[in-house]
Amino acid sequence: MALRTLGPKAAAALDEELMSTGAFSIDQLMELAGLSVIRQRHHVPRTGALDGVWMGA
Repeated sequence: MALRTLGPKAAAALDEELMSTGAFSIDQLMELAGLSVIRQRHHVPRTGALDGVWMGA
């Protein structure tokens, strides 16, 4: 499965939509973003020398 990402403009537009029609607060969106990072990290296959080392941007 290929990694899919949003560009900055698309991400900002999605945030605006979720905060208006979705009625999410910025705090809720930040919590969801953090949860998705942790869940993805949990599913990343371990391949060797860097097992247990997590690098994030």
